[in-house]
Amino acid sequence: MQLQTFFASVGVAVSGLALTRLLQEAFIFVRPSSLPRYLSRDENSESWAFVSGASDGIGLGFAHELCKRGFNVFLHGRNREKLSRVQDELQTLYPTRKTEIVVYDASQITEDIDDAILGAVAEARLTVLVNNVGGMAMIKPSPYVKLHDFSFSDMQTVLDVNANFTAHLTRILLPRLMRSQPALVMNISSIAKLGFPWLVPYSATKAFVLALGDALSAEMRADQHDVDVLGVIVGSVSTAGLQVNESFFVPSAQAMASASLDRVGCGRLSVWGYWSHRLRGLVLDVMSQKTIQRGAAKELRKLRQDVLDQAQKKKYLQKRSLLTASRKRHRAGLPPRVTASHLRTFPPTPGNLFLFFLHCITSDTRCTMTSINFRDPYSKEELKKLYPAHLKLQLVQVFLRHGERTPVSARFQNAGLPTYWPYCSVARRMTSMVATSNDLSSWDALQWRRQIETFGHDDEAVSTRGPGGETEAIWQVFVQAGELTDKGRQTTFQLGQRLRTLYVDQLGFMPKIKSDAEDIYLRSTHMPRAIESLQQAFMGMYPAGSRTANFAAPAIVTRSVADETAFPNDASCRRFRQLSRLFADRAAQRWNNSDDMEYLNKLWSKWMPVDTPRVAVDSHPRLSGIMDSINASRAHGPATRLPPQFYDQKAQDIIQKISVEEWFAGYNENVEYRKLGIGSLMGDIVDRMANVAVGGSWYSEVASSRSTGSQVPIKFALTGCHDTTLAAILFSLGAFNSAEWPPFTSSIAIELFAPNEEHQAGGASGTILEEFAQPSDGNKSSSPGILSFLKKRPDSSKQSASSFSTLSDIARVPLSEMDDTQRKALRQYYVRLRYNDRVMRVPGCVSKSSNHLPGDDSFCTLEAFKEIVDKYTPKQWKSECLDNVNEGMFGKDNADKSTSGY
Repeated sequence: MQLQTFFASVGVAVSGLALTRLLQEAFIFVRPSSLPRYLSRDENSESWAFVSGASDGIGLGFAHELCKRGFNVFLHGRNREKLSRVQDELQTLYPTRKTEIVVYDASQITEDIDDAILGAVAEARLTVLVNNVGGMAMIKPSPYVKLHDFSFSDMQTVLDVNANFTAHLTRILLPRLMRSQPALVMNISSIAKLGFPWLVPYSATKAFVLALGDALSAEMRADQHDVDVLGVIVGSVSTAGLQVNESFFVPSAQAMASASLDRVGCGRLSVWGYWSHRLRGLVLDVMSQKTIQRGAAKELRKLRQDVLDQAQKKKYLQKRSLLTASRKRHRAGLPPRVTASHLRTFPPTPGNLFLFFLHCITSDTRCTMTSINFRDPYSKEELKKLYPAHLKLQLVQVFLRHGERTPVSARFQNAGLPTYWPYCSVARRMTSMVATSNDLSSWDALQWRRQIETFGHDDEAVSTRGPGGETEAIWQVFVQAGELTDKGRQTTFQLGQRLRTLYVDQLGFMPKIKSDAEDIYLRSTHMPRAIESLQQAFMGMYPAGSRTANFAAPAIVTRSVADETAFPNDASCRRFRQLSRLFADRAAQRWNNSDDMEYLNKLWSKWMPVDTPRVAVDSHPRLSGIMDSINASRAHGPATRLPPQFYDQKAQDIIQKISVEEWFAGYNENVEYRKLGIGSLMGDIVDRMANVAVGGSWYSEVASSRSTGSQVPIKFALTGCHDTTLAAILFSLGAFNSAEWPPFTSSIAIELFAPNEEHQAGGASGTILEEFAQPSDGNKSSSPGILSFLKKRPDSSKQSASSFSTLSDIARVPLSEMDDTQRKALRQYYVRLRYNDRVMRVPGCVSKSSNHLPGDDSFCTLEAFKEIVDKYTPKQWKSECLDNVNEGMFGKDNADKSTSGY
């Protein structure tokens, strides 16, 4: 009887312990997360999180969840283009959150990692670090490799990506986390920590990550730092890399990230992030290590063989497909076509080495973006966030970089870059207006074809030919340098279509059908590529079917070179030319003898001129000139490609970083540089918006009614300009800290909003079109609302020429000289910038709650925006271009040294 009582007691105790453990496990998954404790409670201080490996998979899920939960996020990855797409997605979905890109290849760790990471993070208040980067996808053709079959480089890559980078990143950012405490370090591990065959180094790194966290947690507690460390164990997740369907045991990447963040504060050093993964973990807890390893070996052996079989099958099918396609293309007189996937499976035979060379000169794999990648049109949900119902669009000013073009100078003919580029279909369709009478009273269009002639053998005249023997539709780089190509026309036309989709079809801001362009201001620099790009964009926005039969020819405004301010005009501004050279010289001193420049020389010096064999910022050709040839060639077809060394990804990152500093650092650092480089154009931009706010509308003398000569309010401005224009606008406002050179056909939309009085009065707002002025067939301006007393609104939508000057009375008037009524009017309006569909933020608007729309710091009050721009708007640009000559980089006594955006 006593024995029975004993066993019963033991049973009760064991059952109690089991129940207690189950309750403890359940509590982990139902308790509230402690993540909010790492958010700043000071409204003037924002909390940032750093997510490594954020371009896709679970890292992307963490980025979404952290933005959703109130954090700004640093997005780390090695592919800038991918990260930019993620950044655009996040800023669209979470417009009140900020994101920054950190590009660093975790598989190539060097001594510069500290500078690279700290330089990107700057002085941000960092409170959360998510060490997520990892994986085996870089091991080809199969990640399941026996330990003794690893090459040195593959082994080092696995260790760097999965262990060393996490350790270094934590080491670098830990002082920032301690400074901002309370803070959190979250290390993402894997079920592979249990030790799996054919994944030996990967399994070891997953155990290392957890041990690193345990030791760091002990160290933080011993030193009394409020920095929490949590290891998260992850099972199977549905991602692009692991292509399995979501199920009970397989969550999506974002669900996995959300669950992991929910575990914060659970009281453990490591935890299974997802509840169904933990169910499997409970089963594994009662199994012996040998049993687990035997089961894993059985499953992984089959999986490993399947991967190898698929690789062999793919190799056979690709080779057969390539040979078949090559025969067909050969019979058609076309060159062979190969892909990167073909090359990885072929042995290094002479024939395959030839195919490899062909691939290298035609491939864009992992290249820095030079051509724009247009995103899909905004969804209705995105539109509601970007264009809230309580605001009404008043004026849009779009600045577009021209489309793809030939290089601005002939370079690297010794590397195979042809003189004649076969991308000019317009040469077959040239049109000129010619007089058809002696008194010039009648005119007609003469259509003609252009061909280019040159010297042949013994100086005889011969037709020029492109790389494929073309005699027409070619550009001669020596003569038509920097001219728009067929692709440039195509992408700028597509940009116009995107503008129509947004501002006509979705928002109803502009009418669907137009009989004239009087409410549109078209402006371009004098350069043909800018004018033609503007024309293509306008045609995309208002194609033939959207213009009436009597549509009047639109006016395109240009200036002489001496008066041009739509790009940084160092040719006509002596002091700006001097400043440009000073900043270029500084860049040369910083970079010419750097390790980065040595890397470029190893790749490219063999093609440099004999008299200047070294690549440098100030070499001949200059480093930025080399970048120009690379970008122009990569944007076009295989007939105009450079050798593969020119498209090395690391080299592209280096050349962009240095060139951006050389050309644009002055806008960040020097108020005089901003004033002379872009200040006059920025003054025009602000004057137009101020006229809308104070005077009711902006009018332009070039857009007058054909019938009455009266002025028509401008609603939409489209300016054809250049990469230097867009970068100058963004850098001068402090809205851009990227090392990315603006791609071809990039654009900035500067949008002006006013309170939507109908919405504030209780009007219904259904679809996006209902929240804005409906599209019409005419060009009617909106009627005055309840805030019209703030505006000197004219009695009519059209003003006579005599009254136009009164609307320009505030041109170049600083905010400090405006009266209270005018300032109050500016305060009612909001300005927002979108660069390539990405919302940008101006630091001076973000820093004070009174300077932006409540709840969304991307909407800057026009008053604050003007105050920032006033600081670098010249009163007399031409005269100021002659001031301060020879006063040094920052003027006398460094008086011009200042940070942009405030």
